[in-house]
Amino acid sequence: MEYYMNGKIINLPTEEEPFGKGSEGKVYKKGKYAYKIYYPEMLNENHGNKEFFHNYLLTIPTKQIILPDQKIYTLDGEYIGYRTILIPGNKRKKTGITKLPIKTFIKNLEILEEDFDTLSHHYVLAADVSPVNYIFNKNKSEMTIIDPGRYRHHCLTDSYKKLNDLQLESLIELLLYMDSIEYKTLNSKKKLIELRHFLKEEKRKKNCKYSEFFKEKEEQYETAEEYMKSLKKYIK
Repeated sequence: MEYYMNGKIINLPTEEEPFGKGSEGKVYKKGKYAYKIYYPEMLNENHGNKEFFHNYLLTIPTKQIILPDQKIYTLDGEYIGYRTILIPGNKRKKTGITKLPIKTFIKNLEILEEDFDTLSHHYVLAADVSPVNYIFNKNKSEMTIIDPGRYRHHCLTDSYKKLNDLQLESLIELLLYMDSIEYKTLNSKKKLIELRHFLKEEKRKKNCKYSEFFKEKEEQYETAEEYMKSLKKYIK
């Protein structure tokens, strides 16, 4: 099907099975890009004008949060979606971060924390920050967040920055938990749940970002998994 993008007509393979599909629309893969085409009824979705929000996201420099780089219109000039670079990686396989060298893991956390600070600095409230919209590129050892379709522009308040920070913290905690299940860090589900709570509480006591929390461990442990296994003495 034909659309307008950057003043030119493009043809997207909308007659084929989409690369991805969600509550907002469908994603099509073409070359090194992903093209998100919205269901028409989702273009406002009680959050305001998506064309305005996505136009604003074009201007924001992030490294591992993937934002739109072009807007897509119908041939009648109606806004219908956006383009992003396509991130390689297994969309279904979310685990592996705790097996990274701990310095590499910390570097990923630092970049994502910096990206979220950038969003907050530009008055953007993130949304849908979950494993569904996360890709771990094992070959490049990169943790990436995709699908900014529900991100929106707001007047910045401290509460919005806190919400952004909490979303990233919650994602990291869930990814650590998913790794602990996948690699059987401890030998029972009950202990894995207790480990999850223990890590969260230890980080809360430090009152720091996750990159800073793990930075304290890098001289002693080669991976986050090794550190997590060392905690079994505290888990009854």
